[in-house]
Amino acid sequence: MVLRGGRISNDPDLLDNLQVWAENNYNTRLLLSNLAFPLLRRLTEVGDPIARKVFKDEIIKRILSYELNVIRFLIGEGYFKYFDSKEIEILIDEIGQGIDKMPIQNAIRYLNIIAGGNIEDRLLIKHINTFANRIEKFSNEQVLDLLNKNFGSTFGYSNFYRLLLENSNLSRILYDSLTSKQYDLQNKTIHFLRCIGETGIKYLIKWFPFAVRRFNAYNFQELLFKLKICEATLDPCLEMIEFIVYQLILGRRHDLIDYNRLMEVLDGIRFLYKVSLPRDFIEIPAGLLPSKFNEYYKKRNFDYDFYGGDAISQFKIQPKNNDYYYDLVQERLPIIDFTRGQNDAYRELKKILLPEKDLIMFQIAGGWDDDDPYGISVGSLHLSDRTKKWIKKIKLSLEHLEFKKFHKTLMKKLRLFLVDDLSHEEKLKVLYCVLDYLIYERFPIEIRYIDIDIFNKKIKDHYKKLNCSVRFEHSSDQDIIFTVYPEGKLFSYRPDVVNNNENNQVLQLFRQIFFPNENVKILNIFKIIKYVFYVTKL
Repeated sequence: MVLRGGRISNDPDLLDNLQVWAENNYNTRLLLSNLAFPLLRRLTEVGDPIARKVFKDEIIKRILSYELNVIRFLIGEGYFKYFDSKEIEILIDEIGQGIDKMPIQNAIRYLNIIAGGNIEDRLLIKHINTFANRIEKFSNEQVLDLLNKNFGSTFGYSNFYRLLLENSNLSRILYDSLTSKQYDLQNKTIHFLRCIGETGIKYLIKWFPFAVRRFNAYNFQELLFKLKICEATLDPCLEMIEFIVYQLILGRRHDLIDYNRLMEVLDGIRFLYKVSLPRDFIEIPAGLLPSKFNEYYKKRNFDYDFYGGDAISQFKIQPKNNDYYYDLVQERLPIIDFTRGQNDAYRELKKILLPEKDLIMFQIAGGWDDDDPYGISVGSLHLSDRTKKWIKKIKLSLEHLEFKKFHKTLMKKLRLFLVDDLSHEEKLKVLYCVLDYLIYERFPIEIRYIDIDIFNKKIKDHYKKLNCSVRFEHSSDQDIIFTVYPEGKLFSYRPDVVNNNENNQVLQLFRQIFFPNENVKILNIFKIIKYVFYVTKL
């Protein structure tokens, strides 16, 4: 036997050692390991059955040493290929038992390394699930710190990341953290998903329509752009569309939380379109705007007063003989999990100014005087005939349904829509238009503003007729508190509490005071520099 790169005549001791080693069935105690191991590998490759058995035993011994760098080397150099599938299954199970007992921060590193050996998913899933179960008692922040500490700046294996994110417990933690109101949790989630590469970015894109409102929209968009993703990556994928549909199917209630979830998704899709849709710029003469409003509201038999200003953000509309009014462009208004902002106002303006066009309105500016036209930035949807057909079909099926039958029909139609041969882009456009219909036409929620002085006066006038007086209490938060005398009955309303009996009584009272002749339900009230009523028609 001649060693590559050496001569036997110059190394008689080595020759003797090799001969003894071979005569003793390649006993590794008789030869230095850094010499025996590569020799065993070569002998295995040329078909020596005794060497093959010893070689595999040596690999197992090294793996079960749980030395991270040794395992990384063996897997990186492809040493698992010397085992058949049954042997690998036994080996992974034995390795996994050791990993499952390790400190949690070590376990995740070893699982990542093992996943690099082209191991079958089913063999890894068991131990990933064990890891996920072990961190069940961790807070979301602790889980994210653990993930970022181990993968925040180091390379891992995409197969491991995929299986990790497919685990329902871990996926829920990441999704909840991304869509939470806590800035640190959102940032840590985004950091982890960014660092693990394409797998993490896919989940970020899939989930961000549900996060774009709870996260600061501008910061969130900036972070996405920092990923330096090409526009193609932001294009709709079937997984994202299915996730959106699944969330819609889950929403069985009609309240502010579900309503806001739909609006978040609509904002998320708008962001995709803001990146990808062909853009155009439309000008409308400032003097034409009032006639556009008159034409729109006349068709709806809506008698109103229109109040203008130097900018469109100062416009408001007040129904005649009523004390409330609508802002044309609302400021961002958070209530519990419910917000409305300029995107919603732009949608309303699009109905008034550009009703017949298949486009999304992104921004409007100008109109400072009669000679300065309004400039509107829009993106054209370019709806295909089959896309329009699906939109019409879903709308017609939901148009006159009672609410108790609504969910079942929506679920059926969306499932059929998912298996249709529409392209991903067409499916996203159908979803956008259906969401738009659900939010703004089928179950609209109005935002009505009432000035503080008028609010107080209406309540006092109501009780004056009952020979009672009212005293309003100062509250440092958003609570509405007042006492009615002579009974001394205290009324307290907390906008951050849902379905509270005391709150419901106050809302019922306010409906009688402020909207006595309308068949409406007040969903919530929020106090800023004025009172904001969230109202839906029954």
